[in-house]
Amino acid sequence: MDALLLSTPAQVALLTEAKAKLSPSQRQALAVLVAQQQKSPAVAKGLCLLLGLFGAHRFYLGQPDRGVLYLLSSVTLVSLLVALLDLVFLGQEVERLNRHIELSLLNSL
Repeated sequence: MDALLLSTPAQVALLTEAKAKLSPSQRQALAVLVAQQQKSPAVAKGLCLLLGLFGAHRFYLGQPDRGVLYLLSSVTLVSLLVALLDLVFLGQEVERLNRHIELSLLNSL
C-alpha cells in the first residue's frame, strides 16, 4: 500500500466529493468499515518508540517489506536512526494511509 497517496489538497477534495454523493446508509457503512480498518497514530508512534529498532511500526502499518529492512539493519543500529526520523513524520504518514484505506473502501461500495 502506498502511503504517499492522497497527500495533495486536490486529492483530499476528491475524496470529500465522493463521500458527499453517498446515501446516508452508505456513509454510515463506510464510517464503520473505516473505523475497523484505520490505523492509530498513537499506536504507530508507541511501537516506533518501543520497538522502532526492529520495525514493529512498519509491520503495524502494513509495510512488511520495510519492516524486514529494519530487522536486517537492526544489528548496525542504522534502523534506530531511521526510526527516530520516522517518529517525526509518522503522524502524517498514518493520516495519508487512513485516507487511502477510506478511498479503497469507498471504491468498493
